[in-house]
Amino acid sequence: MLKTPNTDPNKKSQCRAFTLVELLVVIAIIGVLVGLLLPAVQAARESARRTQCANQVRQLALAFHNHHGAHNHLPTGGWLFNWLGYPEYGYGKNQPGGWLYNILPYIEQQSLHDLGNGLTGVAREAATLQRVQSPFEGMTCPSRRTANVFPLTSTALPYAYCETPIDVCSKSDYAANAGDVFVAEPTGGGSAIPYGENDYLTGKKYAWQPRWDSREPTNQNQVIILEDATGVVYTRSEVAFRRVEDGTSNVYMVGEKYMSTDHYEDGLDIGDNEPGFSGANADTLRITASRVKFNRPVELSSDKSGQSTGDELKFGSAHTSGFNMAFCDASTRFVSFDIDPDVHRTRGHRSDGIVANE
Repeated sequence: MLKTPNTDPNKKSQCRAFTLVELLVVIAIIGVLVGLLLPAVQAARESARRTQCANQVRQLALAFHNHHGAHNHLPTGGWLFNWLGYPEYGYGKNQPGGWLYNILPYIEQQSLHDLGNGLTGVAREAATLQRVQSPFEGMTCPSRRTANVFPLTSTALPYAYCETPIDVCSKSDYAANAGDVFVAEPTGGGSAIPYGENDYLTGKKYAWQPRWDSREPTNQNQVIILEDATGVVYTRSEVAFRRVEDGTSNVYMVGEKYMSTDHYEDGLDIGDNEPGFSGANADTLRITASRVKFNRPVELSSDKSGQSTGDELKFGSAHTSGFNMAFCDASTRFVSFDIDPDVHRTRGHRSDGIVANE
């Protein structure tokens, strides 16, 4: 016989609601789970960003290699900060623009590289301004910032063949290896205007007598003067792979640069205050020396607030434990901030005869 459901309104229901205490316990458990999962989600996102950054460094390395294949040397570092890239100057030591300008054809930016070719006067200036203000992808680390066009704070500073004030410009989170010298560009011993070229402001000609300060590799207490930098990209460089005598798998080529967390967007970091196409300066060139002038220490670290002397000279990143670096064989590795300082230094020198392992 079928039983009919109980319809007695006076009989108590078998179901009961949550008490307030039980509800609070459930909420607390959910909160704990979210607290446990959130760091894992953030870590996964950072891992993805770091991988994307490594891929971008890898693409730069391939562009450097393609440049070498076409011109028999790695991209030059250009002249000085107030010189930009100009297509009519070619790809060698007579090109005032830095390495970022010179690899444009090898990162699918040929039209940007050639902009203004053959023009003069006002038309040339307009083309130069358009080029330095044009955005393009792959030049910024996603852990740090997304765009690559930022303010240029020194709007009154004149740039060669571009008298129009530059208020914004494209920049890069990556820098090439200038060596274990003290600065990314030469100091003293003559002008940085190439021999036979005129100072575009005065018309005066200068002899090219560069000087780089460094330390004796076998005696780090002894400062030495060099006529040539020790890295692979620097002022008026034309370094071929045959000159990387310590082996292309042992010498840095291009990687991430350090920046202050205070100045990701405003253009005030002293290692990020020029257009990305500028000639040799700390914006696009970095060094591996652990101590520079006046014995000041340079310590590798992730980006942090404030700015210390030497921060604008070093490699680094927005990642927590290290930075992505491409070696001259185009291999890309993640270099720990805890790397032995002397190993890091020797990786910046292309031919000191020292091949150090971590």
